[in-house]
Amino acid sequence: MAEHLTGFALAQAQCAALTGTRWFNHFISAVIVAAGVFVGIDTYNFARVRYTTHLELVDKAIIVIFIAELVLRFVGEGAQPRKFLRSGWNLFDTFLVVMSLVPVAAAFTSAVRLIRLLRVIRLLRNMPKLHLLVKTAANSVPSIVSISVLLGLLFYVYAVAGVVFFAANDPVHFPNLETSLLSLFRVVTLEDWTDIMYIQIYGCENYGYSGIEERCVDSKEFGAFGALYFTTFVFIGTWVVLNLFIGIILTGMDEARREVESAEASGSGAVPKTPKPKPLPSAGATAAPVTTGELAALQEDLARLQDRITSIQNVGASANGSGLDGPVNEDANGSNGQGPSGSSRRTDLLSPLALSSHDDSA
Repeated sequence: MAEHLTGFALAQAQCAALTGTRWFNHFISAVIVAAGVFVGIDTYNFARVRYTTHLELVDKAIIVIFIAELVLRFVGEGAQPRKFLRSGWNLFDTFLVVMSLVPVAAAFTSAVRLIRLLRVIRLLRNMPKLHLLVKTAANSVPSIVSISVLLGLLFYVYAVAGVVFFAANDPVHFPNLETSLLSLFRVVTLEDWTDIMYIQIYGCENYGYSGIEERCVDSKEFGAFGALYFTTFVFIGTWVVLNLFIGIILTGMDEARREVESAEASGSGAVPKTPKPKPLPSAGATAAPVTTGELAALQEDLARLQDRITSIQNVGASANGSGLDGPVNEDANGSNGQGPSGSSRRTDLLSPLALSSHDDSA
């Protein structure tokens, strides 16, 4: 039993390593592209008549390759159905393989072709850039829905206003609400939208109704109002909303990229690297390098010394005479090499006790 488990664990490791290699994913991508090409070839009648046997053999070979890939991925997950089916891509691949194996009648050949065509979608799994775009679209759906609601309200308001003002003058483009919405969709796509605008500016008798004059029964010239109606709609519906869509897509792409990077980091167990502290330059050729702790302590001592020197200078400036400077300089410039070290003497000198002694002598 132990030997069986050991053998299965070895097979699991080998399958997981195989399905994770780059060349394996490239091979599967090539098979998917070939499957899509053969689906396109199958749409030609002469190809179905002349190469029916070859197309069937190619389709069976593709199905065998997809089954082998599915088995390798299943074993690589430890033959655990829950863990394997937790991935949406594994569910999609399983669905395609099962539907390819189900026999269907001749009346359902169109459904079979559609299932074969769906294999091309599998390229999204093996191409990270395409997968990133799909993830971007999925992350942007909530914001796109909000922008779509805003755009729908804009269309509705302008469509109702178009029917109210332009129905009599332009019964072709604004006779009712649904036709008005369709005309505004044409305007927002910038497809000959100026023709519709000029009909409202100059009236149907003067523009746009040549050949259908009988439909122009109540011509009206709206002039600047017609121009303002269409230019504001084009500006809001085309430029503003389009820029909002672009901003949403860019934001969604940044979020998707961060999610992919975090997932890769968590999957590989990567830990952010902390930079190693660089050794500080030594004071001299023979001096030992100063550590970070020693440098921090020296900086604290220096700050305290500067504060005390500043307080002494303030006291000396406020004193009546300059007698304080003499003793201080004499003590500070005392004998070299005797007594405490230089830093200890400066600390003692600048202490409050030393300051009080100088005040007394003054």
